[in-house]
Amino acid sequence: MHAGTRFWKRAALVRDAALLLAFTVTACVSGGGARERDILKASAPVVEVWVGESKQSWTLSAEQKPDVYTVIVPRGERREVRFVSGGRSLSRAVALGEKADFVIHFNGVEYPTRIVGAAPMAEFDNVYQKAHRGRIEVESPEVYELVNIAIAMTPTARASKYLVARESPYYNAVTAWFMPFADHPFIAALDRELVARRYFEIKMNAFSFEFGANDRIVRSAVYDRSGFPESTQNTLAPYLGEMQAFADASRFREFFRGQQGVYRAQEA
Repeated sequence: MHAGTRFWKRAALVRDAALLLAFTVTACVSGGGARERDILKASAPVVEVWVGESKQSWTLSAEQKPDVYTVIVPRGERREVRFVSGGRSLSRAVALGEKADFVIHFNGVEYPTRIVGAAPMAEFDNVYQKAHRGRIEVESPEVYELVNIAIAMTPTARASKYLVARESPYYNAVTAWFMPFADHPFIAALDRELVARRYFEIKMNAFSFEFGANDRIVRSAVYDRSGFPESTQNTLAPYLGEMQAFADASRFREFFRGQQGVYRAQEA
């Protein structure tokens, strides 16, 4: 009986120790928010951001949660980004498609921050450079024309005097062929972009797509995006499915092949 009492007392001590350990671990994980190594204590509302020898200012924003800093990272490489304030710094290295989260503390406020690795706008490898160096080419890219035609079918473009040139037989051919598809989801998606004043981004990013095997629209192997340089995302990419469906339903490639004379004359 005496030995059994000692056993149960010992078991109770082990149990209590285990509970205390569990409580302590839980408190460490959930009680303190971000870990200390994931916090930069700033001394001012504007901090420095260093990528290599390049420096820029970063204004803390409470509206963005998280506030995202995008760094351009070539494929197969990593880029280190260093946030600096008042002699303190926090560094993170990211590869293409990776992200790193941390928190900046300033004046009692937390500013969630994220570093994202994005692709360069274009990557010209040695093979591409050798094939194109010293040459100037003028062409009518197929998917680029597909998007221009889709824009022409939007309510916004049809209501505008200036967005699309109408005084040509080609415009008449476009409307005759594609107007039956004016209610297509791709047209509706582009119209929303036009209303949001993203015409140039959508139009220019069309160059970064091409037709591949089996009439499938694919991303360019060279151009990740061809919109404005400050943009780090291809704004047309989210509509790839709708764009493909529109091309299929309207038999766009058949129309495009029938208009080669127009495109060659424009190129000339």
